[in-house]
Amino acid sequence: MKRRLPDPKTITVRKIKKPLMIQAVVAWSLLLLFIVVVIGSLIWTRFREPVISETQTALPTTGQSDTTPEPATEPQITDILLIKTIEVGSDLPDAKEFFPDPPITASYTTDLTGLNLDQPGEYSIEIRADDRLYTGKLQVVDMTPPVITGSNLTITVGETVSYRKHVTVEDNCEGPVRLEIDNSQVITNVPGEYDVIFLATDAAGNSSSLILQVTVLEPDPRREAVFAMADEVLARITNEQMSKRDKAWAIFQWTNRSISYTGNAEKSSTLAGAYDGFKFRRGDCFTYYALSEILLTRAGIDNMRITRVGGNTDHYWNLVNCGDGWYHFDASERRSGDTFVPFMKNDAAMAEYTEKTAAAFPDKINYYTFDPSLYPERGQ
Repeated sequence: MKRRLPDPKTITVRKIKKPLMIQAVVAWSLLLLFIVVVIGSLIWTRFREPVISETQTALPTTGQSDTTPEPATEPQITDILLIKTIEVGSDLPDAKEFFPDPPITASYTTDLTGLNLDQPGEYSIEIRADDRLYTGKLQVVDMTPPVITGSNLTITVGETVSYRKHVTVEDNCEGPVRLEIDNSQVITNVPGEYDVIFLATDAAGNSSSLILQVTVLEPDPRREAVFAMADEVLARITNEQMSKRDKAWAIFQWTNRSISYTGNAEKSSTLAGAYDGFKFRRGDCFTYYALSEILLTRAGIDNMRITRVGGNTDHYWNLVNCGDGWYHFDASERRSGDTFVPFMKNDAAMAEYTEKTAAAFPDKINYYTFDPSLYPERGQ
């Protein structure tokens, strides 16, 4: 029996169907792999985003950050101009004083080291108050007039006088002070009493005036004799090498030791009191004052009379300037046991002595009490 062979067409069909099945499986596998890759990529992208830690304190200085830092809070700037005016020599005001209604907190943000409150000027400053910035204008102004001090003058008929030499002018600010002198009423060749008007004006326009009295006397024949006696004393107790203070101390000692206190003196004029002092070597506090004035003046040392206020009796002493300010000078004889030496003393020392004297001797009240407004500013 013959074996039947397969039909060649059938064999061909079978060979074609097998590869198609394999291709379908591969296609589905690739599609599945693609889906898995896509999903995995999405998941990986989601979980690889950076996480900002709450403890992170610094951001990288290079590159681009994924987060934006919160901006710092800046104070709000206002266009309100605050103006404060103070007198020359005042202390710097508190920043709150610039506001009509003081804020809770206020402070200067401007460097204030360049401010000069002792001279007139205008300064622009910045103030921070309650988280706002303000512009302030500090005006330093001079509203104080100059102070003129001096004492009444006594001259003899025909004598020339330098009115400027007999007054001092002081101002609270640096700068020129104009002094005008009206002596139109004075007739120097006719005995009498006349007024001289002094007017001082500072750079800020502040002005003050003072009226002094000039007494013109008949010529005193004792004048030349007093000057001659004074020059003779100075030749013995001073020399050209001595400072003004040393000369003043020599005059103080000579006057204190050379005159005997009697409680009576010629007080019609400084010249008369000095004449009696030189001639008779006795007198009271006026004699010590008059001798000191003549000797100090002949030695070229500025001085003026100072008078007690409010005491049971009058008392006279000198105010002296040796070039370092005005100080008290009283060459009068001291009572036994009194060790106080009133040579070139300041106001505080004189006030302390006055207080102690009043406590020990009730009849000696206001020993060195005086009106400070009548005299130049004293040294400290």
